Amino acid sequence: MIFPEGTRSRTGAMGPFTPGVAALCISHNAPCVPIALVGAFAAWPYGQGHLPRGRPEVHVVIGHPLTPAPGEIARQFNERMRRTVQQLHDSTARAYGLPTLDDYARAVSLRQASVPSAVSPVSPPHASDDEGGNPAGKDV
Repeated sequence: MIFPEGTRSRTGAMGPFTPGVAALCISHNAPCVPIALVGAFAAWPYGQGHLPRGRPEVHVVIGHPLTPAPGEIARQFNERMRRTVQQLHDSTARAYGLPTLDDYARAVSLRQASVPSAVSPVSPPHASDDEGGNPAGKDV
């Protein structure tokens, strides 16, 4: 079993798929069975060392095998696998009233937007300043 994301999600949002799984399927003419885990992030958040008590259910959704199309390159097959897993996840999440992958991604974006920047903005020089810092080139 190989996971194209390569790691657990730190935020609940689906990470980018690496094309290695697609390339392996293409080179060995092997199918890929898409599997979506729905509720896994809520049941066992990233960084928690043990399974929490009273955790929510995790739904394992297994899709139909995907076979690389003739002439399909790894990047294309990789994207098709990603879209399939996303569809499996989101249709199941909606059925059970759980967050979709777009919901997780939106939450990440909102958190990132609410964090103030540690770097203070640099003020551009006044357009009226000449090279010596003299406003509008007036004699002083």
